[in-house]
Amino acid sequence: GVLTTGNVSVLLNDTTSHKYTLLANPYQSPISYTAFQSSNSSKINNKMWTYSPFGNGNYTTYLQGVIANGATGYDNARGNYLSVGQAFFVEANANGSVSFQESHKTNGVIPNTQYFGTAMNPMLRVGLKTGNDSVLLDEILVRFDKSGTRNYNQTNDAITFNSGNQVLTSIKEGKALSIATHPDNLSIDTTQIGISSQRNGFYKLKFSDFEGMDVTKSITLMDNFLGISQNIRENPFYDFNVSADSNSQGNNRFKVLVGNGTALYLDKISLSVTKNEEGVGVRWSVANQTGIHSYIVEKGYDNFHFAGIATLIAKVDNNYTFEDNSLSDTSFTIYYRIKAVSETGVINYSNVAKLITNYESGITLYPNPLKDRVLNVSFSNVAAGKYEISIYNSLGEKVIEQQFSHAGGTSSHSLTIGNNLAGGIYNVVISNKGSGSVVCRKRLVVSY
Repeated sequence: GVLTTGNVSVLLNDTTSHKYTLLANPYQSPISYTAFQSSNSSKINNKMWTYSPFGNGNYTTYLQGVIANGATGYDNARGNYLSVGQAFFVEANANGSVSFQESHKTNGVIPNTQYFGTAMNPMLRVGLKTGNDSVLLDEILVRFDKSGTRNYNQTNDAITFNSGNQVLTSIKEGKALSIATHPDNLSIDTTQIGISSQRNGFYKLKFSDFEGMDVTKSITLMDNFLGISQNIRENPFYDFNVSADSNSQGNNRFKVLVGNGTALYLDKISLSVTKNEEGVGVRWSVANQTGIHSYIVEKGYDNFHFAGIATLIAKVDNNYTFEDNSLSDTSFTIYYRIKAVSETGVINYSNVAKLITNYESGITLYPNPLKDRVLNVSFSNVAAGKYEISIYNSLGEKVIEQQFSHAGGTSSHSLTIGNNLAGGIYNVVISNKGSGSVVCRKRLVVSY
């Protein structure tokens, strides 16, 4: 196209209706507002207002050589620089037009482009690679945008379809994402990273494409399994090992903290759950809870989907207790975790604690411990139907299976063990053949 050169005249708003007018630098060159205003002092006062999409959403004000709330790098000496195409509000003192002139151009260096935003959202790309950095196994992308949310948003977030031997995900509300969009206006933001691997071994996380992020914000990787952290801007590679320890992978090992805040190292939290007569006692203690506002007790029936059931405000004492009395006869294996919320809104999670409730459900095994070759199963107030009893060893292998019918009321059924079970501890599962649902889980001790 044709470059705009020479004088450019722009009509101001009628001061009887609006004394402020939004103008824009028409040249392919920075201009000095001081020079522009000096040439048009009979029409506009020596002040202007500019807006940056970065920061806290407030305007920058320039008045007679001083600047307030300027973007990074802008000060009194450079507060009057207007970049190519940059818009600014002026205050009129008379009706008429203002004129942009070649003499208003300057070769002054514009500190940055924070009054424009960027062509792409600031982002952080995370790759999961083999230990020798030769193969990319999976990858996620975290974007930062004004429309981003802490919670899952189907418009701005995309779930992952990956199900290979090694999978890397970004976690929001228990959903595994390949692309996640976070807010860009938080002083501190936490991204939870999930890692799963079907093979033990050494792997590497590679962080890239974060050059467009605010340089004043730190990027820190937290490894809750090892209790260490790493400055990603200084070292964008992180080597780690997946072992037989279940905590070496999963959704709770890695988090990325963006911002200059204090990390909540919740690897130092000690969580335990115990079944009692009323329900389940959930107890945790925190070695260092500086900056924590509250704890949310979350409960689930698998290791992926959780819902909050109670909120406790942080206190001086580092020990916490909550009683979950919302159990039922269908609650067999329950998972608990603690969500910690900081004073600034940063969210972190504890480890997951599992509890097998072993509800009686009107079914009794005897003798237990088993000292002979016959196991008796007693039914009391259990619905009539066909049932299946399965016995599993400590490796999870089914070693005995038998079906029988229950006519209702009270009855007893005998299961001949023979020489099939060696001494040890076994899990007994009784299921309804009609519905396929589990009605009882028991632990059986064999000691003959």
